[in-house]
Amino acid sequence: MYSVIISIPKNKEELKKRYAELLADAVTEELTHEELGYLISEFDRRKGIKNNK
Repeated sequence: MYSVIISIPKNKEELKKRYAELLADAVTEELTHEELGYLISEFDRRKGIKNNK
């Protein structure tokens, strides 16, 4: 399990960016190369579906 301490900035976009980076770091440490490749392909696929709507 990971513990994270976050200083909340006034700019919420910066908070979202920092959270995403921390979460990505935690996930990539736990996934195999193949699992990470699958996750990335799913993100790309869903992004493509979202852009077509």
